[in-house]
Amino acid sequence: MPNATKESKIAKIISAAEVLIDEKGVFDFSFKELSKLSGVSNGTLYREFQSKDELLCTIFTNKLKKHIQIMDYLHQAELTGKEKIISHVYYTYFSIKNDEASVADRFLITNYALYKNARPEFTDEMKKQIEILTNKFLYQYTSLKESKIINASLTKAKRQMIYMQIVTRGLNVIAGNRYTPKRKIKLDMLIPLLTPILDDLEWTPGPSSEYDINKILVTVNTLSDNGYINVS
Repeated sequence: MPNATKESKIAKIISAAEVLIDEKGVFDFSFKELSKLSGVSNGTLYREFQSKDELLCTIFTNKLKKHIQIMDYLHQAELTGKEKIISHVYYTYFSIKNDEASVADRFLITNYALYKNARPEFTDEMKKQIEILTNKFLYQYTSLKESKIINASLTKAKRQMIYMQIVTRGLNVIAGNRYTPKRKIKLDMLIPLLTPILDDLEWTPGPSSEYDINKILVTVNTLSDNGYINVS
């Protein structure tokens, strides 16, 4: 099977699997249903994925790759250091709030039991993407330190990074709650929560230590326009 054709069929399988997971959950769909919805034969399906573990592992890996693309986009964006960090937290909340299926991806990925039987090539690729994403989180802070935009020690910067991740995880839970009205949390509500964590990074006075809410909103909407998320 030529690579282009193989990739196309895998994409169809993944797309159909995400629909079934959204409709029925992880455990209540079969490969027979997946084959029918994707239009890919059972034989091809089982050649690519010997178990549901491998299918889930691939879905999780794809989500991680997409998140890495977001981090790269924000790093290149014409934003101050504070704006980049706030934009990332804001994006995470709204990406889940407007895509209920993605909240499951973010939390199921921590459940090793769901993919423990996947072959090493699947789990190794997922671990690789987790490592890349973790390093990008760290680089977001170390680059500010090296540029003397923040003056906190690297140890303290790492601690603040963890605090920001805790806030983000909390927002993920809120965003994934089907009973929370859309846009329940607005950006101006997040700022007081994030400011104490950010201020402890000891910013050098100047433009890089400032933030503009409108620029952050434009950035998030640009991500939406580029197909990364839907914030409509």
